[in-house]
Amino acid sequence: MMFEGIDISEFNNINWDSYKNLNFVIIRAGYGRYENQKDKLFEQHYSNAKNRNIPKGCYWYSYAKSVSEAIEEANVCLKIIKGKQFEYPIYIDVEEKTQFALGKEMVSSIIKAFCETVEKAGYCVGFYCNLNFYNNVVSDDIKKRFTCWLAQWDVNTPSVSVPMWQYHVDSVDHDKCSVDFPKIIKERHLNGFRPETKKIKVTIEFDDHKYSGLLEG
Repeated sequence: MMFEGIDISEFNNINWDSYKNLNFVIIRAGYGRYENQKDKLFEQHYSNAKNRNIPKGCYWYSYAKSVSEAIEEANVCLKIIKGKQFEYPIYIDVEEKTQFALGKEMVSSIIKAFCETVEKAGYCVGFYCNLNFYNNVVSDDIKKRFTCWLAQWDVNTPSVSVPMWQYHVDSVDHDKCSVDFPKIIKERHLNGFRPETKKIKVTIEFDDHKYSGLLEG
């Protein structure tokens, strides 16, 4: 089954009624290394999707040129998304020319540092890039280790096998996904989804007293 979605940021103040049949939406949470770089419409987009029961993921636009900067970006991203639930992965967006110039070893290390930092906090993680990045500056071990969201806008199907692929329609980027991320993420209790607790009615009798109540277990 193929799931259909869109990805949006503060540059997309969309009419949600036009997207009633969406399977998911990926929202930009922010960019860079500082909390004031939070996407201006992140909260609004998140609330609109949540109120419409549309599964959500998010991405963080990276400018990192070192492992330490990637970790800083990851920690800021974690602060921004804290307390929220996401049915799709948290992605690092690597597409800056200055990053490409760093070469395969450093770009791969940046992706790994960001993803592992977010992953340790209990999230399903991945990376977003275009085909040029994918083919030339992302190592094979990163491709195997983390899920990829590929930008290849001008073709009907992507030229490499990836779980999610971005293409462009009108003024909004659209996405196709072949993986049931909501099922996987909820089953593994990731991205803010915790195991359900059952409430058990108990009665305790002690001497002439009787106590009743609900316990979680």
